[in-house]
This record gives sequence, structure tokens and C-alpha cells, in this order.
Amino acid sequence: MPNYAFIDSESVFRDFVDETPRTFSFDTEFTRKKTFKPIPELLQIDTGERIGIIDLRANLPIDQMKHWFQDDDIVRIAHSISNDIEVLNEVFQDDVGVIEDTQLALAFLHSGQMQSYAKLVQHQFDVKLDKSMQRSEWHARPLSRKQLDYAALDIAHLHELWDVLAKQLRDTGRLEWYLEERNRLQSPEADDPSWVVGNARRLMQLSERGLQFLKSLESWRTKRAESMDIPKNWILSRDQLFQLANERSLKDHTLRKVLSSRQVDRHRRKLQELYRQAQGAAKRSELTPPKRLRKTVQALGEQCNALANEMNLSEEVLGSNKDLLFAIRTYLSDGELPSWFGRWRTELIGEATRSAADKFAREVAIAK
Repeated sequence: MPNYAFIDSESVFRDFVDETPRTFSFDTEFTRKKTFKPIPELLQIDTGERIGIIDLRANLPIDQMKHWFQDDDIVRIAHSISNDIEVLNEVFQDDVGVIEDTQLALAFLHSGQMQSYAKLVQHQFDVKLDKSMQRSEWHARPLSRKQLDYAALDIAHLHELWDVLAKQLRDTGRLEWYLEERNRLQSPEADDPSWVVGNARRLMQLSERGLQFLKSLESWRTKRAESMDIPKNWILSRDQLFQLANERSLKDHTLRKVLSSRQVDRHRRKLQELYRQAQGAAKRSELTPPKRLRKTVQALGEQCNALANEMNLSEEVLGSNKDLLFAIRTYLSDGELPSWFGRWRTELIGEATRSAADKFAREVAIAK
């Protein structure tokens, strides 16, 4: 068990942040059961010389360490960072800088699914982490010794892990690939598939109008939930989004098949307005309905999986079916692959993606 300090007073906090590190690893604990935004609970930091577990419920001058998370000259390390970024944005009420992600780094070095931190530590260092406290009641005070020990152990190997993975990335010539994909995921462009709810299987069941409607529904649901600070599923569930997007009309009797009476009364007018807008957008679009792309995307996905296994890359990071679907759609519409596809990915599967899209377009033209 590493030595650590539990920080819940201003004096201890000021001592901890007095010296700014050039590199540190971190993790967060939060709760989110009835809110849109995460409720920050703990911020664990390992500077390499000391470990601090900061109680984010305590009345601390937390802004005094904001520069730790914004200074471009500081290296920040975490594992699977999407939730951590949300928590940090809430803590500091501001954006944070680039974070090195050990889960993403591993994806460029090993095939298969993205690995959890515990599995990665056990594989690299033969250390088995106790994850029994992962879903404990982090909002409760006082925190137990077992909870604090867990929080400390959850970052104790991150420094060493990043050093190992960064060296492997450099040695294999894949560091630039990782950096490009890291930047994409942490600052996605407006047309990046990561903004679209759902997986490729469900998306390819939708018509062009359905896809446009789904995007509008998700944007509206997110904004409404955020304004009310409630979970998005309390507005509409993901299944309801896809059921609505699959409907050929949105008359009252259709809505009542999918939604509760209360949801119909609350949202009828807005949903019907969004549906009409989606119809207009679909009529102006010449894109092929995603459903007709299924075989093309699946065949290209199999090519990408084979290449990923051959190169010892994660299939998911090289070309998920969702990414391939939207890359083909963009190519059919604009005649070029989207910028979010990236240089490294274009070098590996760009030609195969263009060829698949061109072949599909020819087959559609012949069929017509």
C-alpha cells in the first residue's frame, strides 16, 4: 500500500499544491444517479513523489490547482479518460488540457478489446488490484479506510505504466498515431461519429430521414436534460430514440405506441417539429440510406479486423463499424474521407475505404 495523504482541509491542500509537478497521474471518483452532470467526490493525484486524495466535497480553494490541468507543459496521465474529463470540467468550471490515456495507448500496441486498468496492471506488473470498492458510496462521509486505500492504489501504477507504453509506442513507430487519435478523441470535430448516439448495427437500420431525426432527437434530449440537470434517459430512453427514428410518421397514435402518456403530453409538439425538420433535411440530402450500406460496412470491417490482428492493433481503434459507416457516407457525399479519419488511419485503410465506397456506388447505379 503506497503512502498517501487524505486532503480535506485548506492547510493540507495548500501544502500539497504548493509545488507544481511537471508530470502527474490522476483519477476521479464521482456519483451520478439523478443528475445530468457528474457530482465530483474525489480527485486522486500521484506526482511521483507524493499521493494526495482530495475530498472534492470539502470547502477547498480548488482553483489553485486549475493550472495543473491546463498548462501545456505539464504531462497528465490517466486511464480511460472520458468520465474524468467530465468531472474535471465540473470541478474547475472550465476546459482542461491534453491528457495521456493509457487505455488508448495500449490500443495501438495490442489487438482485441480495450483493457481495464486492473487487467493492464496485472499484465504489465503482475499486480492484482482489488476492485471491490469501485462502485462504493463515494458520496458518504466519512470515507472508510478501505475506500481511501482503493483510491490510492487506483493511481499508484499509472506513472510507471505510461512510461512503459510510451516507450513501446516510440519503439514501434506508433507514437504519432497515438497522438493524433488522442487529439481527435479529446477534441472531436462537429461531424465526428462519436457525437452520434448508438452503434453501427442500429444506425444502419435507419433511413436518411431517420438518421437526421435521431441526431436532432439526441441533441434536443441532451440540451433539455442538461438544463434540468437530470439524466438524459429521464427525458427519453435510447431505445425510445431509435423507435421514434424508425417510424414512418409521427402522428399521435404513433407516439403513444412508443412513449408514455406523460411523455406524449410533454413532448408531442417538439418531437413533431423535429420530425418535420428531419424530413426536410433528408430530402435535401443525396446520401444513401445507412441500411443499404450494411454489407459494404461489414465487409470492410472484416478487412480492418484482419489487418488489426496482423499488425497487433485494437480493431476498435483502427476502424469500428460506426467509424467506417460515417467515413463511407462522407466519401459518397464529398468525394473525400473526413478529416477526423486521420492521417494514420488513412495510410492504413484509406484506400480500402475509398474502394469499398466506390464499388458500392457503382452497384447502386447499376441497380437503378
